[in-house]
Amino acid sequence: NDKSQKLIETVKALTKLGFVIIATKGTAGYLAKNNLQSISINKVHEGRPNIVDMMKNKEIDLVMNTTEGTQAIEDSRSMRAVCLSDRIPYYTTLAASAAVAIAIQKWHEGEIGVKSLQDY
Repeated sequence: NDKSQKLIETVKALTKLGFVIIATKGTAGYLAKNNLQSISINKVHEGRPNIVDMMKNKEIDLVMNTTEGTQAIEDSRSMRAVCLSDRIPYYTTLAASAAVAIAIQKWHEGEIGVKSLQDY
């Protein structure tokens, strides 16, 4: 479906830019089935080490977390708190995550700048 394709495109773009993808087990398995590498990490409620531990250890530069289900929403609270305190960019939708990947790619290619609306 469109969501799955958007995830694959986003991960491909970030990987090409040198990002190492850290994913929960389900997402890591899905990425592996699509020939994309990632490192599997525990969700907060699954025990340690988990994603929040990695964030606190300054091992995470960017968080893309789309939550579904009560437990995922509960886990995301601790993730958001660390993101806020440690100033880690945090995106909660696949659309925003994809837009960020494109923006980073354009910035890396030197194609980003500021223009007035009239210039468009």
